Amino acid sequence: MPGRWLVLWMLVIVRVAMGYQFQAAASAAPWLIADFGIDYATVGSLVGFYTLPGILIALPGGYIARRVGEKNLLLGGLALMTAGGAISGLAGDFTWVFAGRLVSALGVVLLFVLMTKAVGDWFQGGERFLAMALFLNGWPVGIAVALVAQPALGAGLGWHWIFLTSAMLTAVALPTMLISFRHPPGYHAETAASAGTGLGRRAVVLVTLSGLAWSTINSGHIVIISFAPSFLAARGLGTIAAGAVVSLNMWGVIAGVTLGGWITGRYRGPVTFTCITLLLGAVTALLFAYDSNYTLWLTLSGFLVLMGAGVQAALPLEALSAGNRALGLGLFYALWFVGFALLPGVGGWTRDVTGDPAAPILFGAALIALTVPLLVLFRVLQRRWRGV
Repeated sequence: MPGRWLVLWMLVIVRVAMGYQFQAAASAAPWLIADFGIDYATVGSLVGFYTLPGILIALPGGYIARRVGEKNLLLGGLALMTAGGAISGLAGDFTWVFAGRLVSALGVVLLFVLMTKAVGDWFQGGERFLAMALFLNGWPVGIAVALVAQPALGAGLGWHWIFLTSAMLTAVALPTMLISFRHPPGYHAETAASAGTGLGRRAVVLVTLSGLAWSTINSGHIVIISFAPSFLAARGLGTIAAGAVVSLNMWGVIAGVTLGGWITGRYRGPVTFTCITLLLGAVTALLFAYDSNYTLWLTLSGFLVLMGAGVQAALPLEALSAGNRALGLGLFYALWFVGFALLPGVGGWTRDVTGDPAAPILFGAALIALTVPLLVLFRVLQRRWRGV
C-alpha cells in the first residue's frame, strides 16, 4: 500500500474514535438531565464545548507544532482525549463531567488542525477531494457506532460507561498514531523553502469564508442529529429505537461523503455540486421535521448534506502554501470551533423557548442553507483575485 494511503487510514481510525467520543454527551443526555437536573440548552453547550478550546488554541497550534513536532503534538492530543473521557466517566457530579469534556476538547483541537494538514501534505489535485472525504468519514462512522452502542450502554450499565468506552477507544488509537504517522517525501525541504510565509489579505478572506461555511454546515448537521433523538422520543419512540433511527442519518452521511468525494475528484464544478446537495439536504431536514416518514427523510438528509464535505474541507488549502498551511488551517478551524461551541447551545435554546421538539431541527436546516452563499462568495472572490 502506498505510504500516503497507509497514513490516511491511520488518520481515519483516529477520526472514528473522535466521533464516538464527541457523541457521548448527546447520548448520555437523558441520564445527565435526570441525575443532575440540567436543561436542554446545557446539553447543547456540553455538546458544543467539545471544541471550545479551539477558539484559543487553533491559531497558535501551527507554531506549537513547529517547536514540539507534529507527531508529538498528535500523540499528546490523543492522551488528553483519553484522560478527558476517563474524568467524565468517573464523575460524581456535573462539574466533573464538564471538566472532563474540556480536557478532551484540548486534545481534539490539536488533532483537527494537524490531521487535516497531514491530508493536505500527502494529497494533491482531484485526489485530495477523495482523500479528504475518506478522512472526514471517520467522524460519522464513530458517531453512527455511538448512536447504536451508547444508548444500550447507558440503559444497561449506566451513563458513566458511555464516556469510559470513549476513553478506551482513544487509548487504542494512540499506538496506531505512534506507529503509522510520518511526513511525505520532500516535506521538510518544501516547508523550509516557504518558511515564514504569512497570511496575506487574499488568504485571510478566503480561509475565513471557507471556515465560516465549514462552521455552519457542521453545526447545522450536529444540531439535527443531537436533538433528533429527543424529537423522535416526542413522537413516541424509545431511547434505543430513536438512536437506531438517527444512526441511519450517519450511515447516509458515510455513503454521501464517499460518493461525493469520488464525483468531485473526477468532474468539474465541485463547489456548484456542493451547493446543490446542501440545498437538497436542508429541504429533506425540513421534511424530517414535518412529514411522518421521518426515517426516510432523516437518512436522505444525511446522504445529501455532506456530499461536498471533501470539497469544503479542502477549500482553504487552495489559498495556502506549505509554509503557511498550519497557520491558515488554524484560522479555518478557529472559526469552526467558535460556531461549533456556540450554535448547538442555540439549538437547545430554541427548544427551551418554544417547547417545540422540532425547533432545533429547523434551526439546523437554516444553518445548512446558510452555507451556500458563503461558498458562492468564496468561489467568486477566488476567481476574481486569480485574474489580478
